[in-house]
Amino acid sequence: MEHINVFIVDDHALIREGYKLILKKYKSEINLVGEASNGIEALEFLETNNNVDVVLLDITMPDMDGFELSKIIIEKYPLIKILVLTMHNDEPYIFKMISLGIHGYILKDTTHTELFIAIKTIHEGKKFYSNEVSSMMLNRLLRKNETTKKEEILELTSKEVEILTLVVQGLTSTEIAEKLQTSNRTIEAHRRSVMKKIDVRNTAELVSYALKNNLVA
Repeated sequence: MEHINVFIVDDHALIREGYKLILKKYKSEINLVGEASNGIEALEFLETNNNVDVVLLDITMPDMDGFELSKIIIEKYPLIKILVLTMHNDEPYIFKMISLGIHGYILKDTTHTELFIAIKTIHEGKKFYSNEVSSMMLNRLLRKNETTKKEEILELTSKEVEILTLVVQGLTSTEIAEKLQTSNRTIEAHRRSVMKKIDVRNTAELVSYALKNNLVA
């Protein structure tokens, strides 16, 4: 069986020793090829060793932190997978690392099993994030979708807003056409446009969405 060659980068010697003890449990599949206490040492190692498959990487380190090191590794050594293993569980750290193109992000309170699975997963070319990190990513996506919805709503024309207000008040298309002195066909066209923009299927959903999101007075 081919081994996964792992390289550890963390500025705390005690933590590196802990990782090495964990990885020894999986020596039939994982081979530790080296370690470094900061980004500069890591790059010096990588310049003379071409057998690294996965880098276990902390973020906060002296001389060169994990952000800068990740950026350089991804540019110079695109075949190497980066697994961030850190105590930082706040969004700025997580999403900055993900934006750089790292392959996995787990927290230091992870289990031995999760660490092993994470290494195997990213070595296979997939992404791996701990449950807490995955939850943050999902919540951010939901917030982004909600923001997009609001931006779409801002694209309603003044006439569409006027018609939507009358729909919420319970008027039919015929009644709205009479009130605005226009044709029923024009009102129906505006209603279809509004429903498409806010992605609803019928009048009931249209009214519910408008009230829920305070689209009309």
